[in-house]
Amino acid sequence: MRLLLCFLLLLATTLPARAEVAGEMAAALREQGLTGAVWALVTPEGVATGAAGLADAGTGAAMRPDHRVQMGSVTKTVLATGVLRLVTLGHLSLDQPLADILPTVAIDNPWAATHPLRLRHLLDHTSGLDDARLWQVFSRRPVADTPLMQGIARDGQALRLRWPPGQSASPTPTPVTRCWAWWWRR
Repeated sequence: MRLLLCFLLLLATTLPARAEVAGEMAAALREQGLTGAVWALVTPEGVATGAAGLADAGTGAAMRPDHRVQMGSVTKTVLATGVLRLVTLGHLSLDQPLADILPTVAIDNPWAATHPLRLRHLLDHTSGLDDARLWQVFSRRPVADTPLMQGIARDGQALRLRWPPGQSASPTPTPVTRCWAWWWRR
């Protein structure tokens, strides 16, 4: 969580030069007592990546820019921004039923006749879909390119709504991520 905070604080400030970012990241790691981090700097000139600290404190192995790391809740903001951009461009509507956007995804909504699952429910965390299970997030063999539907297929309840859409809130990023990935792959 502290790593996420450092990342967000870095993004909220004016983007300095790459060397300056590397120095600031190393200082932030020391100040916050964190082990390591990777970062990306996006400017009109292009994208630069870097790393600071250690990938493994036990062995002293340095963090590299190509190391895979958990992103935490940054995903919610990035995906919501992308979806809202598509809404602004007229490609999607917040009130559009998800069944119209993703007709091949079989979401089990017992309240579909009176409370269809809409895009806005995914964004405001009132979809009724469960968040990821611990076995979906933590693994001894993490593989970033496991197909989305393969992970969901293992859990028979992953696409079953727990309550009518729009009725109750639960800050769960996974439903947003799932549906965005399905839409993007169309």
